[in-house]
Amino acid sequence: MFGYVRPYRPELTLRQDALYRAHYCGVCHALSAYGLPYRSLLRYDLAFLSVVRCGLEAEEPQLRPRLCPARLRRLPSVQGESAALCAGLHLLLAMEQCRDDGRDGGAHALLAPLLRPGERRAAERFPGLQAAILEMDRAQTALERAGCAEPEEASEPFSQLCQSLFAYGADGKQAPAIGWMGRNLGRWIYLVDALDDYRADQKRGRYNVLLRRGWSRSQAVEALTPLLGLLADQALAAWDSLEPARNDGLVRNVLELGLTHTANNVAEERREPDGPL
Repeated sequence: MFGYVRPYRPELTLRQDALYRAHYCGVCHALSAYGLPYRSLLRYDLAFLSVVRCGLEAEEPQLRPRLCPARLRRLPSVQGESAALCAGLHLLLAMEQCRDDGRDGGAHALLAPLLRPGERRAAERFPGLQAAILEMDRAQTALERAGCAEPEEASEPFSQLCQSLFAYGADGKQAPAIGWMGRNLGRWIYLVDALDDYRADQKRGRYNVLLRRGWSRSQAVEALTPLLGLLADQALAAWDSLEPARNDGLVRNVLELGLTHTANNVAEERREPDGPL
């Protein structure tokens, strides 16, 4: 998982901050349906997808207090199909990360046997998603083995996958726009992750499209900064074309401020705590 798509919390209102926490907690609670250990998979990116999907639903989401094992008290959490979908995606994408890490000789591959039962249940509950993820894995592996040195081409499989994930089960009128949002965010995530992993991949001799391109890290930052801004603008334009019933301010905070803040942190090699609570 990644954890790059997050709000810029200093500019959130108190209500927006509480709402974001409730979505984060809602996805975490939905993960517990597969087993308590799976809650450790939780990251920002799919909590944001929960915010987006709930914002487009006609019915108001259910907000219920649920026991948090980490805080040992009940916290408000958003319940519903969007949270369940995002929890299932966490499991399916975590297994994809294990496969990718295994090819690189990483330790995360050892987690695969623990994740397989949850992966099977998530694949059964959300038909088609596992096939889309496996197809992305196949295409991404082929590009890496070919030594792809073009960032746009290397990011295409993950970009297409995110387009499918965002649009999965969406209303027919909303699907193209929400898919376009996912497509641009997918490319943004891939490129930010490549920049974030630059030094580690360089040290370990792993594939990284920015290294294949022949860029130094400073050259990669210079080249990617305007592109990342354009991708964020495209994601925001997709949101603007929709008619959200709620969550507009929170989504805009992420797309207008959060993505820029995260990209700047990665460019300057700064780290932030990985958790909203």
